[in-house]
Order: sequence, then structure tokens, then C-alpha cells
Amino acid sequence: MSATGEGDAAHAIAREAFLAAWPQVVRALAAATGSLDEGEELAAEAFARAAAQPEPPASLVGWCIAVGRRAAIDAARRRATERGGVPALVDAARIDAVRGQDAAPATDDRIALLVVACDELLPPASRIVLAMRLVLGVDVDAVAAHVGMERAAAAARLTRAKRLLAERRGAFAVPSGAQREARIPAVRDCIHGMVAIGQRLAIAPEDALGDLVGHAERLAEALVRERARDAEARAVLAIARLALARRPGRVVDGVALPPEEVDRRAWDARRIVLGVDDALVAAGLAGDDPGRYALEARVAALHTAAPTAWDVPWALVARLHGAVEERWPAPSASLSRLVADAYALLTEAGVADAPEGRLDGAPEGMGRIVADVAALDAGGRAQRRDVALVLADLAWRTRAPDASARYQRLAAMLADDAIGAAPIRALCERRAAS
Repeated sequence: MSATGEGDAAHAIAREAFLAAWPQVVRALAAATGSLDEGEELAAEAFARAAAQPEPPASLVGWCIAVGRRAAIDAARRRATERGGVPALVDAARIDAVRGQDAAPATDDRIALLVVACDELLPPASRIVLAMRLVLGVDVDAVAAHVGMERAAAAARLTRAKRLLAERRGAFAVPSGAQREARIPAVRDCIHGMVAIGQRLAIAPEDALGDLVGHAERLAEALVRERARDAEARAVLAIARLALARRPGRVVDGVALPPEEVDRRAWDARRIVLGVDDALVAAGLAGDDPGRYALEARVAALHTAAPTAWDVPWALVARLHGAVEERWPAPSASLSRLVADAYALLTEAGVADAPEGRLDGAPEGMGRIVADVAALDAGGRAQRRDVALVLADLAWRTRAPDASARYQRLAAMLADDAIGAAPIRALCERRAAS
């Protein structure tokens, strides 16, 4: 291996070590100080010091916890000196009391922090922002990019969320019993949200730290280990695994490929087996009344099992998306159903055998679908982008006269987008030129 290759390998190992250590250190220091905000700040300082060491610490978790605790004790003593001395004994004793605690508690640290972040006091958007920061150690700039916010807005959400938890919940503690159980649906939603955001904004992440879908898979694995009989948790794991399984081959030479052009032989066979098995287990656990994620896992399995994009049973997929929509009436669920309805019509009209996958006109019923899709163009930037992508794709596949103009506008819209937009923009430019 060349010197460059060895450096890249070491860099990758360091990133993986950070991903594994961060939640353990944050949880330990938050418990030691009684403050989520202080625990996160101490963890960040400890990791910065670790990165500055000439040689990496033998135990990154233990080293960072020890450094963070020393910094906390020093800060407590400085505060005590400023206010008269006596309270320092209390602060230092509270921090010293956790010195002997096991750095790897029985409950997975990532899930523990997710349970904290998914407090019902916080709005859903604030939960996922806080979770990405606390559980994954994603910096504010990356959090903002992932969730489609301005940096200032993401930073404000983080600040408000931590302040609200400190004011209303008091000292840091991981809920247990009924309170913890009540937050599990929000925890599942948060993990699934990371899959959705990761797929939309970074279909080919540059590294492990930027791979939200990879993070979601690991979080879902941890949740399933704790809740083996939870159908929806198992389904979220299936969704994450199958999304990762179908990632290879989606981008070639910097251009995102449409579904029918992807080389499915490049897909991750191991993850396909595991993901389809998870989807089947979730369906068995759910029984006759499957939840939203069990239905979505079945859809993902159908996409994965089809030999080509045109072999997907689109009519069945549309019905499953309709069932998801009944349980979760959100614009994205409606858009998914409409896409499946449109592709069912295209397949029936023979698009699989048409040159370039394009028909000479729209099949009957497509006009209604296009109108329904266009009616969804009233949400945030991410929703408008998704609607524009669908409308441009349907116009292109039916040789509508405005197809090229739609793709030109899309390419311009994506020019200012955050991470991950370049491959999709390149596809838009290619289709605009055709």
C-alpha cells in the first residue's frame, strides 16, 4: 500500500473511532455534570485535545471522558473561587462520584441520547437537529445542510432545545420505564428521518461522517437489539439497510442515473439479504395491522427484488403507499403514491420497450396525476424540489414540450443546494440537453 493509501486508511479509522466514541463520551460527561449542554461542550473540547495528540490515545473513550471530567472539575473550582469557595466541594464531589462508573453502560449510549433528544417538549424538527448533534457529533454547519435550514436557524434550534430541556427537565438524566417507552415512537421517527434526509441530500456521501443513512442503520441496529419484538423498529432497520444496499451504481462519472439505468449487479447483496429478512420479520410481528414503517419496508423490499425498474409491481407499490398515506397523511407520502401511480401507467403503456424509456405522449390518466403532483408544490424548499423532480421526470418520459425547460430550471435550483446535489444536477443538465 502506498503512503497515500495508508494515510487514507488511518483517516478512515479515526473517523470510525470518533463515530463510536462520541455518544459514549457525551453521555458520560452529561451525566457527570448534570448538564446536556456542558456535557456536549466538554466532549467537543476533549476530542479536539485528542486530535492534537502526537499519538492517538489507546482508549479514545476513556481518555476523552477523563479529560472532560478534569476540565469540568477545573471549571467548577474556578466558579467556586469566584463565589466564595464552599460550593466547589459540592461540584467537584458530584463529578468525582462518577469517576468509577463504567464507560459503556448496558443501554446503548446512542439510543440513550436519542431518547433524551426525542423529548416530547421539543418540536419534531428540533428533535432531529438535537439528535444529529448529540448522537452523531455532526457540527452545526452540517446539521443545517442536512435538514435544509440556514445555519443560524439550526443553531437557534439547538440552543432553544437544550435551554428548554435544562429549564423543564433539570439535571441531565436518561428517562426509563414508562417515560422512556413513550418516547420510542419519536426515536423511530428520528432514525427514519435520518434515512429520508440522507437519501435526498447525499445519494453518494463522501465519507462516513456525512453518511446519514449509514448512521441510521447503526442506530436502528442498536434499537432492535433492545427491542427485538418491535415491528416498527425492525422495519426502520430494513428501510435503512435496503436504502444502503441499493446505493452502489446510482452515480456514475458524477451523474445520478435514473432507476432503469442503474446496474443492479453492483448492489450490496449482504445488505439485501439482511434487509429483506428484516422486512419479513417486521411484517410477521405487525400482523394484520401493519404500521407505516412496516408498509414502507415492504415497498423497499419490492423495489429491491425486481430485476429491473420496470419489473417493480407499481400498482401494488401504489396501494402500499396509499396505506402509508392513511396512517401518515403527509405531502411526501402523497407524492410517493402519485409517483407509483404514474409509473404503473407508464409500464402498462410499454415504456420498458420505448426508445430511451420515453413514450410518444402521455397515457390516459397521466394528466390527473400530474395535476395532483403539481398541487403539492406548496411546502418548503425540499418538498418543492422533490415535486419539481417528479414533474420533470414525467414530462421527459412522455416527451412533453416543456420537459427541457423544466430540467433547466431544476438544474438552476440545485446549483445553490447543499451537499449531495451535484449528481442530480448533472442528470438534470443531461436531460435538459436531450
